[in-house]
Amino acid sequence: FNTAVPGPTNAATTVAGNLTASLFNVYSNPASYATPSHMVFGTGTAGNPANAANKSGGIWLGQTYSNGFYGFTLTIDSGYTMDISDFQFDGRATATGVTNYRVAYSTDNSTFFSLGEGTYANDSAWRTNICNSGVPSGLTGTTYIRLEGYGETSGGFNVDNVTLNGTITAIPEPASIALLTLGIGALVFARRRRGK
Repeated sequence: FNTAVPGPTNAATTVAGNLTASLFNVYSNPASYATPSHMVFGTGTAGNPANAANKSGGIWLGQTYSNGFYGFTLTIDSGYTMDISDFQFDGRATATGVTNYRVAYSTDNSTFFSLGEGTYANDSAWRTNICNSGVPSGLTGTTYIRLEGYGETSGGFNVDNVTLNGTITAIPEPASIALLTLGIGALVFARRRRGK
């Protein structure tokens, strides 16, 4: 998700094959990805490099993970799995903005696991944040991704250039696995026979 190319948008700019990404949105209901709250795009020099998604309006003011978040979903095609290697984003916060962030994922939209956490310098400078602790593998179906901020008094939370890196792999079909097992068994049998 890059809000500067081709202009302010919350649609994914690049998505791997066999994977579908939802829009990158702001959600105020911690239990649901169904209804986005609002998304404000900064203009001029506010973004990094040109436009940024601005999460403001008081949803963060509870100073907890559960009062609102940036989020999107990834749907993996049947017959494929996804391994996440890291989550990157450019972020900035003002002196009264969020002091901490957390990136988390879930496969059931109920229990979330951390991909990484960090702090902000609160000096309005853009910094690239890379989260790669606890990265999951073998994901199937729908995966929910959240970027949460907390600890602010009244300021906003800006993000840009959001990237989730990983690999999509085809799951071998049962017939292929059976053929492979049969082939290995035949090789072992032939080798034993030659040894006698």
